[in-house]
Amino acid sequence: PLSSSDPLSVEVPASITVPAGATSAPFPVIARTEGSATVTAGPLNGTSQQATVTVTPPELVTLVITPPAPTIAKGQTQQFMATGIFTDGSTQDLTGSAAWSSSDEAVATITSGGLATGLREGQVTLTATVGSLTATASLTVTAPILASIVVSPPSPTRTVGETLQFQAVGTLTDGTTQDVTPLVTWMSENPAVATITSPGGFATALAPGMTTITATHPEGFTATTTLTVLVPPPTVTSFTPASGKVGTLVTLT
Repeated sequence: PLSSSDPLSVEVPASITVPAGATSAPFPVIARTEGSATVTAGPLNGTSQQATVTVTPPELVTLVITPPAPTIAKGQTQQFMATGIFTDGSTQDLTGSAAWSSSDEAVATITSGGLATGLREGQVTLTATVGSLTATASLTVTAPILASIVVSPPSPTRTVGETLQFQAVGTLTDGTTQDVTPLVTWMSENPAVATITSPGGFATALAPGMTTITATHPEGFTATTTLTVLVPPPTVTSFTPASGKVGTLVTLT
């Protein structure tokens, strides 16, 4: 028979089979929690043997980085996570305690918290180190992509009969901009007030009122502005009589 003085810390089987003629036999010892316990084998043939087993805190045996091989565009960021796996099978987030490095900081940098930023197109290896353990991940940086669009001019005002050219400007992930006016689909919420060509973004004011102008990019980005159309101010086209004495009543039309 086998027994443990503290089964909550050290667990052993109740008994083992000793082959005939053998002088010893192995048996498993399962460390459950930190602490010490006395393991007793016997009595067998009137004798017993004891050993003290001490369970120490679990040790870090493996380090893993996630995600393992992401792709980002220039100017974008990617959060990495370092996870430690211990001898008892438990895991722990070690992102903040790991030492992070990039194989090429001209392509991508990484902070002490595991946040990487793509600086130019290329590929780098990112390394996390905790004690004597290291783990790596691959990061690919591609060309910048569209991040947002805006429409200009913002909130313009025109009178009936006037025209206006709208422009859509896209901002890329690296902060650069480009004219996407011919790429977007233009729409006027109230075409009775103002129409707009699509493609093109050329608006014509038709009647007093307000209308929302919307630009939609093929990648799903949208931007809006409000066009206000006013009644044109009155103008003098003629007056009668063309001449007269001081005090003559003149009619303007």
